[in-house]
Amino acid sequence: MNHPQLELDVAVDAQKGIGRLLAGSLKALSHVTLNSQIDEVFQFALSGWTELWCAWSPSTEADYSRQLKALLAIDLAACFVKDLTSGVSAFSLMHCTRNLYDPTDNLLVRQISPSISSPFIEDAVSHLRLSVERALLHSLRPDVFGSHCTATPFSNGKDFVSWLIHSLATYATEAPKRHPTGFASIVQTLRTLRLEQEVLYELLEQKASDAGAVGGEFWTDLINMFELARQNGELQDTDVQ
Repeated sequence: MNHPQLELDVAVDAQKGIGRLLAGSLKALSHVTLNSQIDEVFQFALSGWTELWCAWSPSTEADYSRQLKALLAIDLAACFVKDLTSGVSAFSLMHCTRNLYDPTDNLLVRQISPSISSPFIEDAVSHLRLSVERALLHSLRPDVFGSHCTATPFSNGKDFVSWLIHSLATYATEAPKRHPTGFASIVQTLRTLRLEQEVLYELLEQKASDAGAVGGEFWTDLINMFELARQNGELQDTDVQ
Protein backbone atom coordinates (compact mmCIF):
# COMPACT_ATOMS: atom_id res chain seq x y z
CA MET A 1 0.00 0.00 0.00
CA ASN A 2 1.36 3.40 -0.96
CA HIS A 3 1.50 6.26 1.53
CA PRO A 4 1.93 9.46 -0.50
CA GLN A 5 2.37 11.68 2.57
CA LEU A 6 5.03 9.37 4.01
CA GLU A 7 6.88 9.32 0.69
CA LEU A 8 6.69 13.12 0.55
CA ASP A 9 8.04 13.46 4.10
CA VAL A 10 10.92 11.12 3.31
CA ALA A 11 11.75 13.08 0.16
CA VAL A 12 11.67 16.39 2.05
CA ASP A 13 13.87 15.00 4.83
CA ALA A 14 16.31 13.63 2.24
CA GLN A 15 16.52 17.03 0.55
CA LYS A 16 17.16 18.73 3.88
CA GLY A 17 19.97 16.26 4.53
CA ILE A 18 21.51 16.87 1.10
CA GLY A 19 21.23 20.61 1.65
CA ARG A 20 23.05 20.36 4.99
CA LEU A 21 25.82 18.23 3.45
CA LEU A 22 26.15 20.71 0.61
CA ALA A 23 26.31 23.66 2.99
CA GLY A 24 28.96 21.89 5.07
CA SER A 25 31.00 21.09 1.97
CA LEU A 26 30.85 24.68 0.72
CA LYS A 27 31.89 25.94 4.15
CA ALA A 28 34.91 23.59 4.12
CA LEU A 29 35.84 24.72 0.60
CA SER A 30 35.83 28.36 1.68
CA HIS A 31 39.14 27.63 3.46
CA VAL A 32 40.86 26.04 0.44
CA THR A 33 43.70 27.85 -1.32
CA LEU A 34 46.39 26.67 -3.72
CA ASN A 35 48.65 26.21 -0.69
CA SER A 36 46.19 24.18 1.38
CA GLN A 37 46.98 20.72 2.64
CA ILE A 38 44.07 18.46 1.71
CA ASP A 39 42.82 16.04 4.36
CA GLU A 40 39.89 13.61 4.14
CA VAL A 41 37.29 16.24 5.04
CA PHE A 42 38.52 18.63 2.37
CA GLN A 43 38.78 15.79 -0.14
CA PHE A 44 35.16 14.78 0.44
CA ALA A 45 34.10 18.38 -0.13
CA LEU A 46 36.34 18.84 -3.17
CA SER A 47 35.19 15.75 -5.02
CA GLY A 48 31.61 15.59 -3.75
CA TRP A 49 30.11 19.06 -3.71
CA THR A 50 29.04 19.05 -7.36
CA GLU A 51 27.22 15.72 -6.97
CA LEU A 52 25.47 17.10 -3.90
CA TRP A 53 24.52 20.20 -5.88
CA CYS A 54 23.07 18.04 -8.65
CA ALA A 55 21.06 16.01 -6.13
CA TRP A 56 19.78 19.05 -4.25
CA SER A 57 16.48 20.79 -4.99
CA PRO A 58 16.02 24.03 -3.04
CA SER A 59 12.49 24.60 -1.88
CA THR A 60 12.74 28.37 -1.51
CA GLU A 61 14.61 31.30 -2.99
CA ALA A 62 16.23 31.85 0.40
CA ASP A 63 17.72 28.33 0.39
CA TYR A 64 19.01 28.78 -3.15
CA SER A 65 20.47 32.22 -2.43
CA ARG A 66 22.18 30.98 0.73
CA GLN A 67 24.09 28.29 -1.16
CA LEU A 68 24.93 30.63 -4.04
CA LYS A 69 26.33 33.21 -1.63
CA ALA A 70 28.44 30.48 -0.04
CA LEU A 71 29.71 29.48 -3.48
CA LEU A 72 30.70 33.06 -4.26
CA ALA A 73 32.91 33.11 -1.17
CA ILE A 74 34.99 30.15 -2.39
CA ASP A 75 38.19 30.22 -4.43
CA LEU A 76 36.74 27.71 -6.86
CA ALA A 77 39.75 27.82 -9.18
CA ALA A 78 41.98 26.67 -6.32
CA CYS A 79 39.47 23.97 -5.46
CA PHE A 80 39.42 22.65 -9.02
CA VAL A 81 43.22 22.60 -9.16
CA LYS A 82 43.42 20.80 -5.83
CA ASP A 83 40.86 18.23 -6.97
CA LEU A 84 42.68 17.75 -10.26
CA THR A 85 46.03 17.22 -8.57
CA SER A 86 44.84 15.33 -5.49
CA GLY A 87 45.38 11.84 -6.85
CA VAL A 88 41.79 10.88 -6.04
CA SER A 89 39.44 12.26 -8.71
CA ALA A 90 38.60 15.38 -10.64
CA PHE A 91 34.84 15.03 -10.73
CA SER A 92 34.10 18.58 -9.64
CA LEU A 93 35.96 20.14 -12.57
CA MET A 94 34.33 17.67 -14.96
CA HIS A 95 30.84 18.38 -13.69
CA CYS A 96 31.29 22.15 -13.79
CA THR A 97 32.82 22.22 -17.26
CA ARG A 98 29.89 20.42 -18.89
CA ASN A 99 27.58 22.96 -20.56
CA LEU A 100 29.45 25.68 -18.69
CA TYR A 101 28.18 28.44 -20.99
CA ASP A 102 24.66 27.09 -21.45
CA PRO A 103 22.39 29.56 -19.62
CA THR A 104 19.77 26.90 -18.87
CA ASP A 105 21.87 23.76 -18.38
CA ASN A 106 25.02 24.71 -16.47
CA LEU A 107 25.62 23.07 -13.10
CA LEU A 108 24.11 25.83 -11.00
CA VAL A 109 20.72 25.90 -12.75
CA ARG A 110 20.40 22.40 -14.23
CA GLN A 111 18.40 20.81 -11.41
CA ILE A 112 16.65 23.93 -10.17
CA SER A 113 12.90 24.33 -10.52
CA PRO A 114 11.89 27.18 -12.87
CA SER A 115 9.84 28.58 -9.99
CA ILE A 116 13.00 29.17 -7.91
CA SER A 117 15.20 32.17 -8.69
CA SER A 118 17.88 34.21 -6.93
CA PRO A 119 19.47 37.64 -7.33
CA PHE A 120 22.86 35.93 -6.94
CA ILE A 121 22.61 33.51 -9.85
CA GLU A 122 24.25 35.68 -12.53
CA ASP A 123 27.25 36.44 -10.32
CA ALA A 124 27.53 32.79 -9.28
CA VAL A 125 27.45 31.52 -12.87
CA SER A 126 30.08 34.09 -13.89
CA HIS A 127 32.20 33.02 -10.92
CA LEU A 128 31.89 29.37 -11.94
CA ARG A 129 32.87 30.06 -15.55
CA LEU A 130 35.85 32.20 -14.66
CA SER A 131 37.00 29.68 -12.04
CA VAL A 132 36.94 26.77 -14.48
CA GLU A 133 38.97 28.75 -16.99
CA ARG A 134 41.48 29.88 -14.34
CA ALA A 135 41.90 26.29 -13.16
CA LEU A 136 42.57 25.05 -16.70
CA LEU A 137 45.02 27.88 -17.33
CA HIS A 138 46.86 27.20 -14.08
CA SER A 139 47.05 23.46 -14.73
CA LEU A 140 48.54 24.06 -18.21
CA ARG A 141 51.35 26.26 -16.94
CA PRO A 142 54.62 24.52 -17.82
CA ASP A 143 55.78 24.29 -14.21
CA VAL A 144 52.46 22.99 -12.89
CA PHE A 145 51.83 20.58 -15.74
CA GLY A 146 55.40 19.32 -15.55
CA SER A 147 55.17 18.59 -11.83
CA HIS A 148 52.01 16.49 -12.16
CA CYS A 149 52.04 14.89 -15.62
CA THR A 150 54.02 11.85 -14.47
CA ALA A 151 52.26 11.41 -11.14
CA THR A 152 50.91 8.04 -10.02
CA PRO A 153 47.49 7.27 -11.55
CA PHE A 154 44.45 7.93 -9.39
CA SER A 155 42.69 5.08 -7.62
CA ASN A 156 40.24 4.80 -10.52
CA GLY A 157 43.06 4.24 -13.00
CA LYS A 158 42.97 7.72 -14.53
CA ASP A 159 45.78 10.19 -14.06
CA PHE A 160 46.23 13.97 -13.97
CA VAL A 161 46.73 14.20 -17.74
CA SER A 162 43.64 12.09 -18.50
CA TRP A 163 41.41 14.20 -16.26
CA LEU A 164 42.86 17.42 -17.67
CA ILE A 165 42.40 16.25 -21.25
CA HIS A 166 38.78 15.28 -20.63
CA SER A 167 38.06 18.61 -18.93
CA LEU A 168 39.68 20.49 -21.83
CA ALA A 169 37.65 18.48 -24.33
CA THR A 170 34.43 19.26 -22.49
CA TYR A 171 35.34 22.94 -22.39
CA ALA A 172 36.32 22.94 -26.07
CA THR A 173 32.86 21.70 -27.09
CA GLU A 174 31.53 25.08 -25.94
CA ALA A 175 33.67 27.00 -28.45
CA PRO A 176 31.63 26.57 -31.67
CA LYS A 177 28.31 27.21 -29.93
CA ARG A 178 28.91 29.80 -27.24
CA HIS A 179 32.41 31.26 -27.69
CA PRO A 180 33.68 30.96 -24.09
CA THR A 181 35.65 33.99 -23.02
CA GLY A 182 38.73 32.04 -21.95
CA PHE A 183 39.17 30.02 -25.14
CA ALA A 184 41.88 32.26 -26.66
CA SER A 185 43.78 32.39 -23.36
CA ILE A 186 43.78 28.61 -23.09
CA VAL A 187 45.07 28.27 -26.66
CA GLN A 188 47.80 30.79 -25.86
CA THR A 189 48.75 28.84 -22.72
CA LEU A 190 48.99 25.67 -24.80
CA ARG A 191 51.29 27.57 -27.19
CA THR A 192 53.46 28.61 -24.24
CA LEU A 193 53.64 25.01 -23.07
CA ARG A 194 54.64 23.94 -26.59
CA LEU A 195 57.38 26.57 -26.83
CA GLU A 196 58.79 26.07 -23.33
CA GLN A 197 58.25 22.34 -22.79
CA GLU A 198 57.68 20.73 -26.18
CA VAL A 199 57.99 17.17 -24.86
CA LEU A 200 55.27 17.80 -22.29
CA TYR A 201 53.08 19.50 -24.87
CA GLU A 202 53.41 16.54 -27.22
CA LEU A 203 52.50 14.19 -24.38
CA LEU A 204 49.30 16.15 -23.86
CA GLU A 205 48.57 16.40 -27.57
CA GLN A 206 49.15 12.68 -28.07
CA LYS A 207 46.75 11.84 -25.25
CA ALA A 208 44.13 13.99 -26.96
CA SER A 209 44.83 12.36 -30.33
CA ASP A 210 44.59 8.86 -28.85
CA ALA A 211 41.30 9.70 -27.16
CA GLY A 212 39.95 11.25 -30.35
CA ALA A 213 40.81 8.13 -32.33
CA VAL A 214 38.40 6.06 -30.25
CA GLY A 215 36.06 8.66 -28.79
CA GLY A 216 34.37 10.11 -31.86
CA GLU A 217 33.02 13.63 -32.36
CA PHE A 218 33.28 14.63 -28.70
CA TRP A 219 37.02 15.18 -29.19
CA THR A 220 36.86 17.12 -32.47
CA ASP A 221 36.86 20.58 -30.89
CA LEU A 222 39.79 19.70 -28.64
CA ILE A 223 41.81 18.50 -31.63
CA ASN A 224 41.01 21.85 -33.25
CA MET A 225 42.27 23.61 -30.13
CA PHE A 226 45.61 21.81 -30.38
CA GLU A 227 45.85 22.67 -34.06
CA LEU A 228 45.41 26.34 -33.17
CA ALA A 229 48.08 26.00 -30.49
CA ARG A 230 50.55 24.97 -33.20
CA GLN A 231 49.88 28.14 -35.17
CA ASN A 232 51.21 31.65 -34.58
CA GLY A 233 49.38 34.93 -34.47
CA GLU A 234 46.19 36.12 -32.80
CA LEU A 235 43.04 34.03 -32.89
CA GLN A 236 40.27 35.15 -35.21
CA ASP A 237 36.55 34.66 -34.61
CA THR A 238 36.52 32.07 -37.37
CA ASP A 239 39.06 29.96 -35.44
CA VAL A 240 36.41 28.86 -32.97
CA GLN A 241 33.59 28.21 -35.37
